[in-house]
Amino acid sequence: MSSIQVREMSTDDIPLVQYLMEQLNEVFETSHDISQNAINNTFREMRGQHTIYFNFVALLNNQITGFISAVIYKTFFHPKGTLLINELVVDKQHRGKKIGEALLRQAFEVARKHKVNEIEVGTTFENKAAIKFYKKNGLKDESIILGKELNE
Repeated sequence: MSSIQVREMSTDDIPLVQYLMEQLNEVFETSHDISQNAINNTFREMRGQHTIYFNFVALLNNQITGFISAVIYKTFFHPKGTLLINELVVDKQHRGKKIGEALLRQAFEVARKHKVNEIEVGTTFENKAAIKFYKKNGLKDESIILGKELNE
């Protein structure tokens, strides 16, 4: 049986992370700029704030098959912080192989290490597979987040 490894993302991983982000764009039917240049610029900014941004890739048989990005932020209700999962995507050819669970465990580990008050994740109401996945892995309906995309 193949084992899944999870490690911190590096600049060399950007082409494969872009490939995974394209799949996320398809799921959400969006057209965000996820060019290698855009991802590289964002990743560089995140690495400059490495105490609050966390990016990991999952490897199966030494091939990147998943990605997770998270940020820790503080609020008055949660002064120790909230770990917010921004993106979690598993290559559609490798779903059902526990890769998502391995990435989520890594996020839980970061949350424990930083002693945050909670973990949050958002997805669309239509993304039933993601909702089922998160609930199966211990997250529950807690609130509703409303949003609006702003033009740049």
